[in-house]
Amino acid sequence: MSWNQPSRCRNTKKNFEKIFSDFFKRQRKNKMPIVKRTTRKNPEPYKWINLSNGFSCKVSISDAQAVSDYNWFAKKSFSKVYACTWTRENGKRKLLFMHRFIAKTPINLLCHHDNTDSLDNRRTNLKNITEYDHIKLHSWR
Repeated sequence: MSWNQPSRCRNTKKNFEKIFSDFFKRQRKNKMPIVKRTTRKNPEPYKWINLSNGFSCKVSISDAQAVSDYNWFAKKSFSKVYACTWTRENGKRKLLFMHRFIAKTPINLLCHHDNTDSLDNRRTNLKNITEYDHIKLHSWR
């Protein structure tokens, strides 16, 4: 092959689409329908708290006053977005998550959102569980 000829294995968008187009078509055909998880109905009244970056989260009316004392912002953690604020403890800055603040989660436990919505911080949606139980809830098996 001479230097003037284009190489056969170029990683261009066209070549990629050409090579993988049937693969993607087959994937779309064979794809199973998306089944949404059924969540229990949560009739608890709530109030919206505005966060930075255009996000807002749900909070129980009983917790709205305590939460409104802080300036909350949205923080992305892996694929979820959480409500956070900075506090001072013993002269050091500490990141405080809203769901842990509302559920009064001790250090040795995790706070789990029942309906998997990380911005739904109502008391009925939050549960304090051990790390072992949390792994069992989210395991693949």
